[in-house]
Amino acid sequence: MSLAPPPALHQDEPADLTTRGPLAGELPVGILRFDQGSELRLDRSWVIGRDPVAPAGHRDAVPFALVDATRSVSKTHLALGPATGGAWVIDLHSTNGVSVETPGAAPQRLTPGQAVTVPYATKVTYGERSIVIQG
Repeated sequence: MSLAPPPALHQDEPADLTTRGPLAGELPVGILRFDQGSELRLDRSWVIGRDPVAPAGHRDAVPFALVDATRSVSKTHLALGPATGGAWVIDLHSTNGVSVETPGAAPQRLTPGQAVTVPYATKVTYGERSIVIQG
């Protein structure tokens, strides 16, 4: 018996932001704040794009689909998930790239396919869109 993957979330659907503290051994839960106003709990891995599919190395990543009239965001653009004190971020070989801007530093473009760990308060820019990772 195989379980079906969870349905993709869309930016216009409410995300589950139920507040709860971390259990023993869990990472603290942060919040992903999208430029258009959506928020997601950073309590799991997410894959973001216009029509995202979880990449081979992160099959547990939950898809979050964005409406992007400019088409600056790839179908499957980036993946991210919780890390101690922040998040890990991966550019999934997107067309327009991903950059991260940590507090007090200049933006840095990510090398596609390589995960980086960033602290809370980092701004992640992908295409013409952005997310702020908050603790």
